[in-house]
Amino acid sequence: MDVKQSYKEQLRLYRQMFNIGIEQEKAIKAKDYKRLLSLVRKREEIIDRINTIKKSSSFSSQHSDAGIRGVIGEIIHLLKEILNQEKKNESLLRNNMQQVSYNMRQIDKAKLLQRTYRGLSLPRSCFLDQRK
Repeated sequence: MDVKQSYKEQLRLYRQMFNIGIEQEKAIKAKDYKRLLSLVRKREEIIDRINTIKKSSSFSSQHSDAGIRGVIGEIIHLLKEILNQEKKNESLLRNNMQQVSYNMRQIDKAKLLQRTYRGLSLPRSCFLDQRK
């Protein structure tokens, strides 16, 4: 694979990564963590393929071909978009984790209150034999 084809293939894979990032956002918002894990695995596979392409191709820091520079420019732009999407997804996940943590603390408080008040329940009514 020549250099230009390598960059084009990387660009195609980075576009897939970006689309997966958007799908991850949807999964996070829907709290569909099984889907999120599946998407993370797909993303890891794409990263492995990109790394394989990079290792198998000989890249030079100087590219005189305007087509190659254009593809590199697209890759750089797409990488920025991927980074922004990742930051957004990370923020959503953090918010979800904080909400779960808050809910767990509320449950713990409710359990403690229930145990506390269970011990303080009023004595059961009983009939006194007034004839004695």
